Amino acid sequence: MSNDERNLRSAFDGFGGELLGSVRGMAKGHVDQAFSEGFDAAASLCVNLVAKTIADLMAKISSGVLLSNDEQILAGKLTDLKAEMEQQLRALKLPMVE
Repeated sequence: MSNDERNLRSAFDGFGGELLGSVRGMAKGHVDQAFSEGFDAAASLCVNLVAKTIADLMAKISSGVLLSNDEQILAGKLTDLKAEMEQQLRALKLPMVE
């Protein structure tokens, strides 16, 4: 192989390496963004399910129906659980998406 061929190959390898690195970086960014969006959606789903159950129990009270002792305990525990979930989710530090 001549020097010219080596220089050309070296220049192409450098460009190809940069291009490959750029493509890998973009792909990682898309994966990170998809993970972050999926995590947010799953966390919201969980908190919203707990919130809906609390709201259903509070709706019974608003309609004049007395909650049973078990329902009262459940409402209190779910309210505490929802607050704890929200606090921990706010405190969670996820990697920043570029």
